[in-house]
Amino acid sequence: MNFRRILALTKKDLKKTTREPAVLFLLIVFPVVLTFVFGLAFGGIGGGTATSFDVGLLNLDTTGSQTEWSDAFVGNLTSSEVFVIHDFNDNITGQAALQQGNLDAFIIIPEGFGDSIESYYGAPFDPSAWTNTSIGLYVDGGSLMAVSAVPSLVQKALMETIFGSEAMTIGLPIEIDNPALVQSSTQTQWDFMAPGIFAFAAIFLTMIVAQSMTYERDEGLLKRLRTTPVSSSEYMISQTLSNMMIAVVQVALVLASAFVIGYRPATGPAGIAFTFLISLAFALVAVGFGLIAATLSKSADVATG
Repeated sequence: MNFRRILALTKKDLKKTTREPAVLFLLIVFPVVLTFVFGLAFGGIGGGTATSFDVGLLNLDTTGSQTEWSDAFVGNLTSSEVFVIHDFNDNITGQAALQQGNLDAFIIIPEGFGDSIESYYGAPFDPSAWTNTSIGLYVDGGSLMAVSAVPSLVQKALMETIFGSEAMTIGLPIEIDNPALVQSSTQTQWDFMAPGIFAFAAIFLTMIVAQSMTYERDEGLLKRLRTTPVSSSEYMISQTLSNMMIAVVQVALVLASAFVIGYRPATGPAGIAFTFLISLAFALVAVGFGLIAATLSKSADVATG
């Protein structure tokens, strides 16, 4: 086996491929276009803006003589056209739902909420007499809209609870904690579809390899190669290497396009590298099927189906 002959044949195949615009379009441009089209169709980009927020609610002020205030606050949150309220019985379940991306925010009404409001009305101008409490607020840090909109909307509902519809921003015995940003692990439909696009793009290699090899056979190139020192194994290796080089470019472009659209695997850099290697392995399989198809096909037209 002579590596110089393999390298020369590989260069020949690469030059032949780069000089055929139709082949370049099918192997390089079309997979990228396909990635963007599917990304647009399945919510990677251009999905619009959210008109409502899923908000979890845990009401701890359910006992005592002043529970009507917490009920009124819950009513103001529920009546909002922006909030979709989901009731929870404990903090752990609510926090888990937020971290999994099922909620945009999680609100905890503390015990003594109603007592704080009553203490305010008992001495509205004496803050030292107030019973201070804090409403727990947790917001999905991955949603810029939730981070900017939810705290102010909760503040508005609180003011309406205490003062009615003509609420004013004044000193209160109850405050809302600074929103704690929670990183959720939301995965979109595109995150599950993107790996399939990698495999779909590699399938085109089967057709191109089969067409190229049968064309060279029909044109008599393989017969002329028999008169040279080039062996069959060297020819097959050169075909594989040249097409795998194209596969590297194809996989890199498709993966980059998927990231631009919004593909975010949950496995980190190691998972991305593994995805790249798996895609190349599938491309190698596609090249192998192309070589088999070329062997069985009688002409280039038959090889391409």
